[in-house]
Amino acid sequence: MPVKQNLGSFSEDFLIDLVVRTRHFLVRNKKTVILSIIITVAVLLFIVMRVLDTKKAEEEASVAFERIALVFQRPDLREHIGDIEKQLDDIIKKWPGTLGAARAALRMGHMRYSLENYAAAMEDFARVSGYSSSMYLYPAGLLGIANCHEQTGNIESALETYSRIEVLNPDFGFKNLARLGKARCLGLKGDFQGARQALENVRQDHSPHTEQAEQILVWLEGLQERSLLPGN
Repeated sequence: MPVKQNLGSFSEDFLIDLVVRTRHFLVRNKKTVILSIIITVAVLLFIVMRVLDTKKAEEEASVAFERIALVFQRPDLREHIGDIEKQLDDIIKKWPGTLGAARAALRMGHMRYSLENYAAAMEDFARVSGYSSSMYLYPAGLLGIANCHEQTGNIESALETYSRIEVLNPDFGFKNLARLGKARCLGLKGDFQGARQALENVRQDHSPHTEQAEQILVWLEGLQERSLLPGN
């Protein structure tokens, strides 16, 4: 019984002493404590405002992009390319770093790619791949960059970028499209065995791109036959 009383007394004395020491500390450092509280509140307020601003920007960019996306369904799309390009560029500049801006850059990249403006398209796709928090935009941007390299004859860079996509987590997607591009590039380099292996990987994956792989295989056979002709 005496032991229990002593322990209780020790605990009470300790808590009282702690309270007294804390009070003395606050009194002695009143200005510092008040300043620390003000700074902490200001930082928390800044964080909250940033979160709210970011959310607002994401919503506004998304609405703006969805409005433009409707235009892409029009049959006279090419007649409005200039206006669409300006609107997409406005989204990218007004709300940088948002998902809407990344989607606008991807659409801009595809549009410029179709117009064979590969240098500008590559810049757009680079913006897209920089938005790494999206599971589909990152590899989509890389694929666009690889396609541009391939179209401009920069086969080594295209092959390197296709290979980067191929080794990504399967959940990112675009793996088999990258394998098709890799097969084309390897074929152009004369590595027919490596190209066939890339196409076989597509077929073994039971990919919806299997038919396209078969078409590339036919092209590959013809390319190899031409390479074996005298003078080549």
